[in-house]
Amino acid sequence: MKALKWVAVISILATSALAQTPGFFVSAGGGMAKMKVDGFAVYNPVASVPGQPQGEALAAIEKNDTVSVVRLTVGYNLTENWGLQLSYANYGSGEVRMEYPGIFWAQVIGISHDVYLRHVLKYQTSAFTFIPSYTFRLNEKLGIKAGAGVSYNKTSSHFEATYIPEVTIFPITTPQSYSYAKKTEQSLGYIVSLGADYLITKKLSLELSSTYTAFKMKVPTSPWATNSKSSVKAGSLSAELALAWHF
Repeated sequence: MKALKWVAVISILATSALAQTPGFFVSAGGGMAKMKVDGFAVYNPVASVPGQPQGEALAAIEKNDTVSVVRLTVGYNLTENWGLQLSYANYGSGEVRMEYPGIFWAQVIGISHDVYLRHVLKYQTSAFTFIPSYTFRLNEKLGIKAGAGVSYNKTSSHFEATYIPEVTIFPITTPQSYSYAKKTEQSLGYIVSLGADYLITKKLSLELSSTYTAFKMKVPTSPWATNSKSSVKAGSLSAELALAWHF
């Protein structure tokens, strides 16, 4: 019986030595994120040939880019299970590319001809996030962490358009490229996170997480192609790995 009591005491002490205790922590990490932009479509703004009404939506192909993400976090463990996290995340540059055939109306000489149209929306975003989190400890080292909170996002974007004629007709004889003013939007969104942490020592832990952030993005327009909305919905889904130091 005495031997069993000592085993129980040693097990409790070992668990206490590794379990997270109330206090501050910092973490740094990174990973990859899948960016998605919804509601971005280009419309024909110019007078066109019969059968191609002005303002008609042009067919578009959206490309959702995979970008890098770096995240720095300062947090506080209220208890062994509950905590608060304030983070800064910076995402790499992404783009939405649309390529399609279309009709260009050369009003100068009164004829129309086929062109190949390429529109690219390039963007870069960063975010401050605040997340209350809960960690369910599977054992003294491994835990499952989940949280949800708010994000403050800053996104800059600019629009590039290229018109490539399929035949050489004056005045459009070579590809024409245009770049339009950068737009910046600051918006509130939400963030949800699910992951696991592993306590390497009482002070050091390894965290693996998946995070989704939703935000808004302003879309630049051009004289030749306009978007139906000045602001569109965007989001990122990331997989990240981080090291945390507990004070």
